[in-house]
Amino acid sequence: MADAFVRFMLERLNSLVQKEVGLIWGVDREMKRLQSLLSTIQAVLEDAEEKQIKDKALQNWLRKLKDAAYKVDDILDECATEAAWLESNGQNSSLTNKVPTSFLSSLRPRNILFRRKIGSRMRDIREGLDEIAEEHSKFHLIEGGAERRSDVIANRQTGSILTQSQVYGRDEDKERIVECLVEKVHGFDGVSVYPIVGLGGLGKTTLAQTVFNDERIGSHFELKIWVCVSEDFSERRIIKAIIESTTAAACENLDLDPLQKRLQDILNGKRYLLVLDDVWNEDQEKWDSLKSVLACGSKGASIIVTTRIRTVASIMGTMPLHQLSGLTEDDCWSLFKERAFRHETEEHPNLVALGKKIVTKCGGVPLAVKSLGSMMMYKRDESQWLFIVESELWNLPQPENSILPALRLSYSNLPSKLKQCFAYCAIFPKDFVIEKEFLIQLWMASGFIPFIEKLDPEDIGEEFCNELCWRSFLEDLGEDDLGCSKGFKMHDLVHDLTQSIMEDECLIQNIESSANISKRTFHAWMDNNSRELYHFPKALYRVETLRTFILHKSYGSNNDYTFSCDFSRLSSLRVFDARGARANKLSSSISCLTHLRYLKLPRTEIHMLPKSICTLYNLQTLNLNECYYLQKLPKHMNCLKNLRHLYLDGYKCLSQMPSTIGQITGLKTLTCFIVSKKRGCRIDELKGLNLGGMLHIKNLRSVENPQDAKEANLVEKRNLRKLYLSWTNYYDEDDDNNLPSQEYAEKVLEALKPHANLVEFGISGYNGAKFPFWIEDNSLNNVVSIKLIDCHNCSQLPPLALLPFLRTLRLYRMSKVMYIDDHFQSGGPIRGFPSLQSLTIDNLPILQRFSRDGGRELFPCLTSLKIDRCPKLTLPHLPSAERFEVSYCNEVVVGSISNLKSLISLSVSGNSELNYLPHGMLLNLTSLKELSISYFRKLKCFPTELFSLIALETLNISWCDEFESFPEQGMEGLKCLKTLRINGYPKLTSLPESIQGLTNLHKLYIRDCRELVKRCEKETGERTVTRYHIFHMLM
Repeated sequence: MADAFVRFMLERLNSLVQKEVGLIWGVDREMKRLQSLLSTIQAVLEDAEEKQIKDKALQNWLRKLKDAAYKVDDILDECATEAAWLESNGQNSSLTNKVPTSFLSSLRPRNILFRRKIGSRMRDIREGLDEIAEEHSKFHLIEGGAERRSDVIANRQTGSILTQSQVYGRDEDKERIVECLVEKVHGFDGVSVYPIVGLGGLGKTTLAQTVFNDERIGSHFELKIWVCVSEDFSERRIIKAIIESTTAAACENLDLDPLQKRLQDILNGKRYLLVLDDVWNEDQEKWDSLKSVLACGSKGASIIVTTRIRTVASIMGTMPLHQLSGLTEDDCWSLFKERAFRHETEEHPNLVALGKKIVTKCGGVPLAVKSLGSMMMYKRDESQWLFIVESELWNLPQPENSILPALRLSYSNLPSKLKQCFAYCAIFPKDFVIEKEFLIQLWMASGFIPFIEKLDPEDIGEEFCNELCWRSFLEDLGEDDLGCSKGFKMHDLVHDLTQSIMEDECLIQNIESSANISKRTFHAWMDNNSRELYHFPKALYRVETLRTFILHKSYGSNNDYTFSCDFSRLSSLRVFDARGARANKLSSSISCLTHLRYLKLPRTEIHMLPKSICTLYNLQTLNLNECYYLQKLPKHMNCLKNLRHLYLDGYKCLSQMPSTIGQITGLKTLTCFIVSKKRGCRIDELKGLNLGGMLHIKNLRSVENPQDAKEANLVEKRNLRKLYLSWTNYYDEDDDNNLPSQEYAEKVLEALKPHANLVEFGISGYNGAKFPFWIEDNSLNNVVSIKLIDCHNCSQLPPLALLPFLRTLRLYRMSKVMYIDDHFQSGGPIRGFPSLQSLTIDNLPILQRFSRDGGRELFPCLTSLKIDRCPKLTLPHLPSAERFEVSYCNEVVVGSISNLKSLISLSVSGNSELNYLPHGMLLNLTSLKELSISYFRKLKCFPTELFSLIALETLNISWCDEFESFPEQGMEGLKCLKTLRINGYPKLTSLPESIQGLTNLHKLYIRDCRELVKRCEKETGERTVTRYHIFHMLM
């Protein structure tokens, strides 16, 4: 990765030289000498990167170069930071007219000291680089690495002859392609292009060979042609190769025009199949030029393209791309066994067990399976196999035809700007879900995203993510219901590739075993699963150039840990992430982190941030999500001019924003803004901020003038996706004394009209009597989720039933609402809530029906319904409902459950009146798999209709104080029941005899059923029920 990093360093150095930053600090001459030196070295780095795989001395030279480059980067960053600090403090009016002004400003004491230090460091590093540059001559490196690359291309030539005796796991893929070429496109005019896409080593070429040699293909096409393209997409070379393949003779070295004409003479009017194997070209014009020559065949003429890059497939393909997936474990094992054991008939049970573990390391990639299988051939010592199982793949020997060299070729073909971004992903553990926003912000903090005028670095980072996905380096996990990215994962072999590139520069380990750490560690990921007190690992203090530190604690863990750190010993740090650490104070030594750009402290117990945090001029991201005890933010946070993302979600004690936050004009994310009447903290501070993502505006009752709300300019914030408007703050949610009048609140809400790009919207604590007009004018047309809380004065909801994309609706504590859909529609029947999938209704005491218009069809797509404390509600027929939770509702609601015939899961709880469940409640629920009944305090028994639940797998019943018995007949029908949980039944004395016939029942949990336990002890002398056919029982 030295090539990419030095290229990045050169770009940064060129920018600083152009801005004459060196003149300010008296190092202009050194900067220019450094510029020349790095340019000379960079010219041969591509060749060095390719040769170093087999040359240890060259590897060591590249390491020394990279270590020096990191130090240069620190120096340049400090120069740029100090220069920017001078400009922001008015000591230097312009960095383009500097000489006289910068000379005067540099005479200040602070600046004199900086000039002296930076000059000395610049000379030292330049002299060190001089020595490194002199060494490169002994390696005989070539500028551009052209000679080595041509050798690589020659070694990767492929042909149409299938060399494998058996191809595993590709029958379905082959049939799909053959059927398409022979049956679906045989009558198409123009050439059809079928792209096959997949990771290197996944078997694209082998699949193309099996298709090419299929008898049906041979009889269907008049000509079959195979060309291995590789990186050199030369039209002239490819045409020559096609001619030679069809004529089986060498083609003379003609100019392009006669070659084109000769090829068309050969192909004209023929139904041909051309395989273009291993294509890397992403230039649309080059392909268009070649395609125009090939467009002379008859109907059904076809081209198969194999490539690792989705962009290539989108440029060349006329049919949907064929994304090749990994082999199944069984197919991988068959392939491995064929290679490792050959034709041996003797069984090796221990080796077989180890072999299957080796196969899992391959992640379904055939080339990896073949490589490791061949490596184990003739090795029958169990310790040799165990060594492979316990080793990282990238530490094993790698012949040129094995998987990592194949994947490294994809890395070598990445644009330089992407190489660092991809290699940095080595910091994430295997199988870790990488959040897109997190990844991009880490790239930004590390300086990997270039500055491009009028483009946000986040947008550039998004393009980088897309490109890495299209090249199969990252697996895109898709989007959630709100259209937000679910993140990325890396194939295990791709992760191995990043590790082989980064070597000891990236460290992933448990914090408890952090004693031995390489001094070349630049990026560290520490896992912690202990409750003990942990200080920053002492071994990392000895790493002078540590740039990334992530202390990871899974949110699923219940363990807390106390953590402390001396930041003054980590001067090169760019990223510090200590999520979940039980730290109530952040050291003021954080001001020593001049380079820090990313600070993440979610779920910590910090009460206040030190004032010194406001000196972190380069800080781009500050994440304080779920810092419940955070009381105050530093007063001068407006000094953080480079801050782009401020996360303040989930606090409990914060009561006020720092003053004039609107002066941080580059702010792109502000998850929470607390309105205050204090000057500099009013809502109009949001006016000039181009915010995106989520924004929660709290304490709207402090808006003094509706015009201030309008000046917040929400309607122009087109990048906002989630907007929540609250009239109170967290700490005083129950204080209704200071709420504005209804009319005033309505005017404020009317002024807060958002942009139509919103996908999630919520209102809470609103004391107006009606909702604004903009809800009806398509402003929420793209919204997929709405949440309304504590709107007690509103008797009518807005016409939400008309929102075309609304999928989730949650309504809480709205005391005057009688109908969810309270609007009559003219012009014929219109289905209300056409896309709604999830509906939650909680504490709407006078809600009677879902719609005032009883005949209107609602919720055609509703699958999940939750109702709590709605005593007057009656349910309509909901044919698509699959999950229903109902609490503290009347007998009518409970009794109408039988209308929900598609239910898979049902939970009923909270009734102190019913002695028996309503007759017929459980009828018609033939698809129900999970049933939970709880807190029916007077319920005595279940109805016999329990038997109708023929699909039921889980039955949970708890805290029914008067419950006495199960129906014998009812239990007999539960043939699919696997789990039965009984909890809090003081009067239950026995289980029904029919339970013995439930042969699928594997788990029985009984708690707090004292009479039942007494009887069991009396009859058997044990606290168990041995006569029942149960594998797991807990009493």
